[in-house]
Amino acid sequence: PTLAKLYSAWRSEFSVKTDPAEFRDRLKTFMDSQSRRWLASCSLLALERPDETCVVVVRLHDDPYEYVQPIKFGDVVVCWSPKRDDGRMTFADRATATPFVVANLTKWLDTNRVTAQRTLR
Repeated sequence: PTLAKLYSAWRSEFSVKTDPAEFRDRLKTFMDSQSRRWLASCSLLALERPDETCVVVVRLHDDPYEYVQPIKFGDVVVCWSPKRDDGRMTFADRATATPFVVANLTKWLDTNRVTAQRTLR
């Protein structure tokens, strides 16, 4: 299921009559799953690309403060350069990780509505 469907299924368990304290407690649990999702994405990146420079986009969403507040999706753009600190970057790695390339990729993703137009860089 998509992130939106997971959130919709979770949110369907509540109504405006739900006790605010219960909502906040269950929201904290749900948002902990977002933290686990982020850490799992980072771990997968380290496993899949241990020696390769790449640019990755991870979709997340904010935590709504109230039941009636709509969810807002956002994207985290990560420039992964595992060989940067030990000086083993090739020319291709350096070309992939330049700010110019990453900025243009991000602009293209925004223009073509691939990302959520709410990007954390």
